[in-house]
Amino acid sequence: MIAVDELYTTARTLTAAPHGLLRRVNALIPHASNTVAESQLGGRADIHRIPWNGPAANLALDIAAAVRRHESTLTLLLFQQARFRPDGDRQTLDAIGRLPVLVDHAIASGHGGRPPVRDAAHDLTAWARRCRALLDEAHDDEQPWTPAPSALPPCPDCNRRLYLAPGWQYAGDAADVLCRTCRDDDGQPLRWDAGTWLAVLAHRSAATAA
Repeated sequence: MIAVDELYTTARTLTAAPHGLLRRVNALIPHASNTVAESQLGGRADIHRIPWNGPAANLALDIAAAVRRHESTLTLLLFQQARFRPDGDRQTLDAIGRLPVLVDHAIASGHGGRPPVRDAAHDLTAWARRCRALLDEAHDDEQPWTPAPSALPPCPDCNRRLYLAPGWQYAGDAADVLCRTCRDDDGQPLRWDAGTWLAVLAHRSAATAA
């Protein structure tokens, strides 16, 4: 089920002035030597030459294209006609702000289960997550999972490879390894600290040799 209230919050997180996530990603794109001269802007202050920061530019361009596509698709679904937005950072921010309104209206009109509505809601949430990752501000539950070093044995229950828990890089020798398939009695992933698991490996190796 689509949580519409969260979509409104996410849109504000992306677009709010002056520190919205997408605004800050856009600010990373141009280099001082790469800014278009004022005389070339023609009244527009959001045009840049070839981007200097590739990852930031690619993310911003991905979002700009996708939000226009979602806006047009939802507008067609609801009103049977749509006008594609022109380019520009301000237009992208406006489209993001309108997206939760369209999703909300689509759900109220009985379209909540249709793929265009679900896809728009999913992408809006994903954009905030991707912006946070680029800005090195990912939430704890958004941190990537990292395969454990190959020297570690697999899970004793399912024999699948273990993973380092998100945030492992800050835990040093106390980093945990987890099985993403098996669960304990409380429904949590089976986990061991890496030092303990290496000790288990050494013990098993010694027992096998004996």
